[in-house]
Amino acid sequence: MEFLWPFNIFALLLPFIVRYFMKPLPPKNGEQALRVPFFKVFQNQSTAHIYSRSGFAVSLFILGWFCLIISSMRPVTYEDVVDLPVNGRQLMLVLDVSGSMEQRDFVWNNRQTTRLNAVQNMAFDFIKNRTGDAVGLTIFGTEAYLYAPLTLDTKTVAQMLKEIGVGIAGDRTAIGDALLVALKQMKDIPSDKKVIILLSDGSANAGIIHPEEAIEMAKQMGVKIYTIGMGSDGKIVNDFFFPRQINLSADLDEALLKKIASDTGGNYFRVKKSEDLRKVYDELNKVEPTQMDGQMIRPQKELFWIPLFCAMILFFVGLYFKRKSE
Repeated sequence: MEFLWPFNIFALLLPFIVRYFMKPLPPKNGEQALRVPFFKVFQNQSTAHIYSRSGFAVSLFILGWFCLIISSMRPVTYEDVVDLPVNGRQLMLVLDVSGSMEQRDFVWNNRQTTRLNAVQNMAFDFIKNRTGDAVGLTIFGTEAYLYAPLTLDTKTVAQMLKEIGVGIAGDRTAIGDALLVALKQMKDIPSDKKVIILLSDGSANAGIIHPEEAIEMAKQMGVKIYTIGMGSDGKIVNDFFFPRQINLSADLDEALLKKIASDTGGNYFRVKKSEDLRKVYDELNKVEPTQMDGQMIRPQKELFWIPLFCAMILFFVGLYFKRKSE
């Protein structure tokens, strides 16, 4: 066992210091006071009653104070050393959450669902199961935002992904701005395995950064961008006179997504149904699997709550005996 804040033990002297500097005032000449004829009788009864229980209460308070100080010193124990696998990949998922992602042209568990919901269900396991990868999340619509910074805590990022709603960043599509936000997070990272996964179902029709600028920046930084174009081909709807087919992916700019991927050394994937999305994530699982030297950590277990609990019990029992003595 070890104490992380051992110098807190000097706080044990605090009550004695306070007592020393707060001595009772000496009596003054001419000071008026109320005379109590039977004071000695009262004093004798009080003393006999106090020493039987109050002394025990004081002892409990002292022990409680000692336990409180021990708790403040943060006692910990260390477990066995654990190897943390690290493969060096920095993965930033850049997700389109514009209004068109609410289109219900995907099926999940035999039920019709939105594009965003299909992505959330599939990407949840993809992110959560990244071992040794730092994963981040950028969302974009009319505006682009960093939703989760790069972190090894992939379970938290996966949970945050499930909480995203359609249109949270606006209804249009700022692809250039989104890539810029993602690239800024990777600017000072020394790893040479920096990967962006861009998923969109539209074209670049918003933002202040042109996708070409983001492509050039990615090339200079050595960041590979894998792009996913999402949306089914179309569906048949009954018109007033006869059925007709509607193209649900008319806004998808495949040419741009292909260019982003090819210019940065990545790949482009076309997703028309949930099964395609599953295959894409299977392929992305194999992206740049380079093993690096692992990190060694030694988990520590906090024990401060044990003396803190004891202090609370001692204080409560001490108060009980003190009231009984009054």
